[in-house]
Amino acid sequence: MNRQKKIFAVVAVLFTLVVIAFALDMCSRTTPPWERKKDSLKKYKIKPFEITKKKSSH
Repeated sequence: MNRQKKIFAVVAVLFTLVVIAFALDMCSRTTPPWERKKDSLKKYKIKPFEITKKKSSH
């Protein structure tokens, strides 16, 4: 192996390790969709819409 191929191999391995480190960091900070709560109304403090019957004036 000549010098250029050794440098390329080292840089390729370092790049791969950095990409894996970033991917693991993002995975640890992100909540998977299946673990999120279904009720997102509390998050935004929105009251659920309630259908009420109108009183008829007959």
